[in-house]
Amino acid sequence: MDKTYNGDDLPAEESELIMYTGLTKAENYQHFFKTKDLTETVYEKAYDIINNKGSDIEALKSKKRELKQVVAKHELFLIKNNTTLDWRVSDEIYGQYEIWVKDLIHRCKALIKVVNVTLPSIKKRLILKPNAQLSLSIEQPETNYDEILLEIRGAENQFWKGLPMEGVIKHFEIMTKKKSKNGEVFLTNEQLLSFLKKGFLNDANQPMQKINCTTTEKGFIIKRFYELFDLAVSQYAYPMNKKNRFINLFTDCFDNWDAKTIPTFFKPGRTKEKW
Repeated sequence: MDKTYNGDDLPAEESELIMYTGLTKAENYQHFFKTKDLTETVYEKAYDIINNKGSDIEALKSKKRELKQVVAKHELFLIKNNTTLDWRVSDEIYGQYEIWVKDLIHRCKALIKVVNVTLPSIKKRLILKPNAQLSLSIEQPETNYDEILLEIRGAENQFWKGLPMEGVIKHFEIMTKKKSKNGEVFLTNEQLLSFLKKGFLNDANQPMQKINCTTTEKGFIIKRFYELFDLAVSQYAYPMNKKNRFINLFTDCFDNWDAKTIPTFFKPGRTKEKW
């Protein structure tokens, strides 16, 4: 038998909810979580396809459209302050929903950025001849530095494909210009090219390098690698709990320090000096 509610017997907020929708607060919560779960399912499917190296152009475009629709719908929700929903909620439920919506929009936009970066790389691969290889041999003379760097710039980032190689190059090229306390640049042009190919293009033929620095500059060097991790998390949807992969990026490409000594420095604010 259905329970009949008397508004006089209920808290004001509960009574108001029933007046608007005929739903109790608990039922409104159920509606909230159902809406949230359905939307998260859309996001998770898009995430899986976008981060699958085998996904084709049409699949990526389709998921990009879905994500843009999700963003548009939820941005409208924030603008109209709850009135776009087909159900009335309490302030408590709305507060939770609003926090989730803002986080969802941020995550969706980050994935859309990944697609925008990935699509040109796929198109470029499609127009290359079968078995074509980029001529990125480190043995080429230094006079070809700009030409080789341009080719690397147009390649797909194999380390984290959502992060464009343009951004990676911009992040690390400063190490070929900024000097260590010993008066030499931290990396030569040739070392940078080798590192980019080994660390981001999966070129196993590249040797490990040694960053030119003094013993007191360890924290400063590692800070640059942490800042790339922070950039990937904040702007390119890289999972925050996979920090070790960026630590391994350093130890796989450089032999200055072993993996056990790096985590202490691999955190924000560890070194005050700025790059």
